[in-house]
Amino acid sequence: MNATDPHQITPHFHLAEFLTKVPSGTVLPTGIEANIRQLATTILEPLRVAMGTAVHVNDGWRLEAHNAAVGGVPTSDHLSARAADIYVAKSAERSWQDRTIDAFDWIRENLGGRFGQLILEDRRAHSGDPGDLCIHVSIPTAKHPGTAADPSRILVSYMPKQYRLWVDGRDA
Repeated sequence: MNATDPHQITPHFHLAEFLTKVPSGTVLPTGIEANIRQLATTILEPLRVAMGTAVHVNDGWRLEAHNAAVGGVPTSDHLSARAADIYVAKSAERSWQDRTIDAFDWIRENLGGRFGQLILEDRRAHSGDPGDLCIHVSIPTAKHPGTAADPSRILVSYMPKQYRLWVDGRDA
C-alpha cells in the first residue's frame, strides 16, 4: 500500500494495530497478514470512511494463550486473524459509545455479505463499566459465511458468553 511503509495496509489502518496483544518479534504464520488485510480492506476501511472518525482495533489476531485468557472460544476467528474487536472514536456531537453502536448499525445495514459475523458486545449494564462495549466483526468463513442462512451472523451480547440473535433491527 505504501512504498515507505509496507505494513500500512489501508489509508487508515496499519498492520501493527491488529497485533497489539501479540509479543514483539512473533513471526506471523502463513495467511495471517492476508486475513488482516482482507478484514481492514473490506470492512474496517469502508467503516472508517463512513464514520468520518477513527475506528480503533481493541483486539485483532490472538495467540491461543491470549485467546484462552480472555475467554475466547477455541475456534475463535481471532486465532486466524479473521476477526477484530473494535470501537469508534467520539465525534463533536456523540460519545464513542454512541458512535460504536452507530458503527454496528452501519456495518449491518451496508456491508452485508462482506462480514461473516457481527456481534455488538454491550456489557456495560452487566459489568457496571461504561467502557465494556465493542463490536466483534469477522470476514466470511466456512463457519460464518455471511449469508442470511447463518442464524448467528448478527448477534448482541449483554453478558459474557450469552448471545441473542439480532432480527429486524433489534435483539430477539
